Amino acid sequence: MSRENKTSVVFFGTPEFALPSLEMLIKEGYDIKAVVTQPDKKVGRKQEVVFSPVKKLALENNLKVLQPASCKDPKFIQEIKKIKPGLIILTAFGQIIPNNVLEIPKHGALNLHASLLPRHRGASPIQAAILAGDKKTGITLIRMTEKLDAGPIIYQKEVKITEKETGATLHDKLKDLAASVVKEALPKWISGELKETPQNDKKASFCRTLKRDDGKIDFKKSAEEIERQIRAFNPWPSSFMPWQGKRLKIIKAEISSKDPKEKPGLLYKKDSQLFLATKNKSLLIKKLQLEGKKEISGKEFVRGYLK
Repeated sequence: MSRENKTSVVFFGTPEFALPSLEMLIKEGYDIKAVVTQPDKKVGRKQEVVFSPVKKLALENNLKVLQPASCKDPKFIQEIKKIKPGLIILTAFGQIIPNNVLEIPKHGALNLHASLLPRHRGASPIQAAILAGDKKTGITLIRMTEKLDAGPIIYQKEVKITEKETGATLHDKLKDLAASVVKEALPKWISGELKETPQNDKKASFCRTLKRDDGKIDFKKSAEEIERQIRAFNPWPSSFMPWQGKRLKIIKAEISSKDPKEKPGLLYKKDSQLFLATKNKSLLIKKLQLEGKKEISGKEFVRGYLK
């Protein structure tokens, strides 16, 4: 359909995860009045200004970009009122949207959330699903309310979580799944074909914003829990342990059938392979990285450090 026949949209998003959804809106010919993303950041020693992935894509497609420090800023709210979009669609934006913005569009303000709500409400649903040992997750399209990720459900689409799933691989699956939800669900929602269903708050679970130090391995946990953490936190915040005064990042590990005689948290070698003892089983370490060094295999670590 031509752009003239499509609903006007304001898109909210910031990181790479949001790109396929914005690309789908462009491809499907929606009338994108503006793209809202987080303010530019200064990074590195030279403090160079870096645009968000969403801003880069918006500029490449000659779309208007708004970057409020706060979505509660009266000037920003007035700008959205002036645009008067038919629909707001948000994914991985990074700010809470106030109610006086949510009420503006005729067809509502919708959020593409990376879990099967009400499970894993919050900022780190991809990692939370792997940490919990979930067998499936997905994308949930909800109508936004001021309460975080608690709005009524409009549409859900599932994806399996494999036994070797990492935060990186699941991120990529879900960002593409979100785009497919944009294509499939938005026209049906706008036409009134889809109805919303309230979430069951009693079944809600929550996850918070992850910090770098959350990756420190807790050896009071089982091998199974630690192995899931290693996968969930790959690539960020990563899983690490102290070793000889430095941070040792564990990138890839497998559960071994060996019951360790060593103390939990001890690295040891056997048959030229590297193992990490936990309270119940050993982990066979496949990839790791010592602070200040490059990533190497477990066998290379044995040859270089555990001769």
